[in-house]
Amino acid sequence: MAMSVETKTEWAGAEFDGVRLRVWIDGQMSVRTVSGKAELVLQSILADRQAEARAVLRSGWPDAPLNSVPSAVASTPFDGLLPGLSQNSPADLMRYQTGRIRGFLAGFPEFDGVLCLVGQSTVWAHISAGEVVSFRSFLTAELFSIIQSFDALPVTDTLNSDAFTAALNHAISRPGAIAADLAGIRAQLALGQADRDAVASRLAGLLIGIELAAAKPYWLGQDIVVVGNGPWAGHYLAALTAQGLTAKQADGEAMAHAGLIAAWQAMQGKTG
Repeated sequence: MAMSVETKTEWAGAEFDGVRLRVWIDGQMSVRTVSGKAELVLQSILADRQAEARAVLRSGWPDAPLNSVPSAVASTPFDGLLPGLSQNSPADLMRYQTGRIRGFLAGFPEFDGVLCLVGQSTVWAHISAGEVVSFRSFLTAELFSIIQSFDALPVTDTLNSDAFTAALNHAISRPGAIAADLAGIRAQLALGQADRDAVASRLAGLLIGIELAAAKPYWLGQDIVVVGNGPWAGHYLAALTAQGLTAKQADGEAMAHAGLIAAWQAMQGKTG
């Protein structure tokens, strides 16, 4: 999925996903990993790009206001901050993903279905009539990173398809066995019974599998678009395909940029 967006601006846009800061100035994106405060990194980028005097829209900022679902995502930014979304039951919240949803709906306003927004946390958002009706967040990629680091598994952008799919299907059918399955992975590694690349693929399959089991009310019988970049977006597409589903993909960074543009246009009283 693609959309055309304007590139020449008199403002700057920033998205912070909790790990990486993306900044767009005149359509050109800069990306930095943040270990401290995102605002300090943002000001450094603006100075490097000689854009300190520009108005800045921020998506994903921790102090941004939260709107309760069901809610549209087209509200006007407050003090340059794009609002996030909160949910009372089950308790949940999302921040930068709201901007990406806004960007997607700016290009596809009639969409009725589910967006799977992939990142350190993955959010499944039910969209209807231009609103986020409900959503659920999962810490799947974060859990993978923790286990991968602890067990010194390889970092790979490609999957062993057979190992991934077998683990995925097992986890969907027996999600309650996940703790034992993870212990089994560790034992296989210690005993030298498994190839580390295959184990990394199996781990991804297990974790995405238990997520799909829990998120089934969101993806079953729905039009699904995976919003994201990089290998994990591909992992989710592979997982959904393995369940006999046809999901489309939208570029996450492009949706973030489009969401910031839509917010700026709303502030200027524009609709297109």
